[in-house]
Amino acid sequence: MRIFLFYPSSSALKFLLNIGKDELEPVISATRYISFVTGLMLACGIVFEMPVLSFFLTRIGVVNAGMLRRKFLYAVIIIMIVAAVITPTGDAFNMLMLAIPMLALYEASIWVSFFSAKRGASG
Repeated sequence: MRIFLFYPSSSALKFLLNIGKDELEPVISATRYISFVTGLMLACGIVFEMPVLSFFLTRIGVVNAGMLRRKFLYAVIIIMIVAAVITPTGDAFNMLMLAIPMLALYEASIWVSFFSAKRGASG
């Protein structure tokens, strides 16, 4: 059984539904919409835990700020691949809209690692 959404819940969805309304008929099922939104939220939520993960890995001695800084270029490549997989479209703009915050979170992870190791060594 398919349930169709006829009223868009966000302005972005409303815009996308009105682009080709003369030639195309939008058919969006509630199951696919909820699955898409849930998957995107889950992926972004996991990605935003990078600084917390960095803190715990630094405290147990697995990583340090210097190692994270030396592996920055590898991290950029991995972040770009992850952003390309997470984003629903194939264009570079949407990928960069997710990759830029992920790069900022990686930099924040380096600083979190630096300060957590410094505090752990002195006290």
